[in-house]
Parts: sequence; structure tokens; C-alpha cells
Amino acid sequence: ELPEHYTDVLGVYDTEYDELPVCEDETEIVKYILHNFLHDDFDMEFLISKDLVPDEGSGNVLLQNSLTNAYSYYPYSSSFQLYNMITYEDQGTDTAVLAKLTLLYEGEKERDQEAYAEALEYLAKNPVPEGGFTDYESEKAYCLGIHDFICKKITYSPIGYNMNEMLSGSQYENCQEAWNVLAEDQTEAVCAGYARAFALIAQTAGIHAVWVSGNETEQESHAWNMVYPCDGSEPVIVDCTWDDTSGEDVIGQTEVSQEWFYLSLDEDFSHEAYDYTLDFLDDVNG
Repeated sequence: ELPEHYTDVLGVYDTEYDELPVCEDETEIVKYILHNFLHDDFDMEFLISKDLVPDEGSGNVLLQNSLTNAYSYYPYSSSFQLYNMITYEDQGTDTAVLAKLTLLYEGEKERDQEAYAEALEYLAKNPVPEGGFTDYESEKAYCLGIHDFICKKITYSPIGYNMNEMLSGSQYENCQEAWNVLAEDQTEAVCAGYARAFALIAQTAGIHAVWVSGNETEQESHAWNMVYPCDGSEPVIVDCTWDDTSGEDVIGQTEVSQEWFYLSLDEDFSHEAYDYTLDFLDDVNG
């Protein structure tokens, strides 16, 4: 039996907001969007400090960046159609503008719930220490278990090499969802699926993991994970996709590369996330 709500490592689910809350910085906007996501509410209105939208057009850029950052902590289906995203300079208050954000969910709730159920089953088979993780090494070992489980279960989907084909299918058809990794009968995924699945299991285990995207060019982009260790040390990178594809990428493989597992940001020069995402993660994680 599934819990009433999804994982919530930022602790925003129970936050109480005014009917029309005022967001003073981008982190507050992201948390409010995520709060609504976790309550399955994808039609929201709120106020944004005028300091954040100094000129015409900057409001929509701010909302788009905030939406992308909210996805970092939402490892479930991103099958949404953006229906409305706008700020009204002439509405609100003397110090804040009105913002509206409306998304239409186009995913399949049953598949998302199946992915979550599989994450819970993983925890049942691999119990988290009572009271959660309290030291770096035990948390790292648990993350390695998730990493190896994912890499052994699936292979990288050939659709990931065909951008034109990916533009025409759903997120599930394009193997981009946690469901594509965790559902029992699924065997293929692309990088977004790997990253969402890792984040879903890790967050369910109480580990502060996010999935991020970047390395964007005209032809491709990439997704991977960042883990913020329980001891407060510097974040580390986990890239299940590259570890899977750099070794013997077959279902049920016994050996998995760890080349891209728990790399410090100082050691890694191959992952380039969006600047606004890194700024947000730095801020929300102190």
C-alpha cells in the first residue's frame, strides 16, 4: 500500500502557504512549485518580488528556470504540457507581480505509482538503518547498491541515439521515466530514466539525491544525479548511464563500472549542469 504522498527530501509537503504567497527569491519559487507538485496541483498562482523581474520578459525566464529546478526534486513522470506561464506586471502589489503557472499532466499515474512501489520494494529488500543514515560511508555503500542494481537491470536504449524519433514519442516511449527502469518487465532506458530511477530510490531511502540535466548541445543533452551526503560534506556526482554504457552493458551483468560514481565536483570536468540549477542547488543546500 503506497504512502499518501511522494518523497519529500526538502520537507515542503507540509509547508503552509497563504492563498497568494509572496516569493522573495528563486528558491522560494521552486519550493512552492514543488509543494504543489507533491499535492498533484499543477495550476498555481503566486506573487514574485519585483526585484526578481526587473524588466519585461524576465518573469517568464525566471518561471521556466524555476520549473526546471523543481523537476530536480521530482523524480516521477515529467509528462506535462506547459499550458500557461506568465507574469503580470500590472497586477499584484506595489512590490510584487502576479505569476501564473499551469501544466497539464499527460502521463500515466498507474505507471508512476508502479515505479514508486518498486522503489519501496527495493527498500524492503535492502533496509535502511533505523533512524536513517548518519555516516558518509554507509550512505555511500547504499547508493552504490542502487547504482549497481539499476545498471544490472537495464541496458541503454537505442532510441537515445535517435533524437528525431524521440521528438515524436511520449516520455515512457522514449524510455525517460523512472518506470522504464524500475517496472519489472522493463529492460531499457535513456539517461533521464537512469537518473530519475536513482533519485526515486535514493529519496525514498531518505538520501538527499537530485537528478539534473545539462551537457546540452544542438544535438543532445544528458542527465545524471547529485548526492548531498548526510554528513554535510561536498556534493558528489553519480552517473549510472555512463557507468553502464562504459562497461558490459547487458541485462544481469555481474560487474559494473564505478568510474562515474561518487565523483567530487573538483574531480569531474565532464558534467556541465545549467548555471541556474547549480545556483539553486547551492542555495537550497547551504
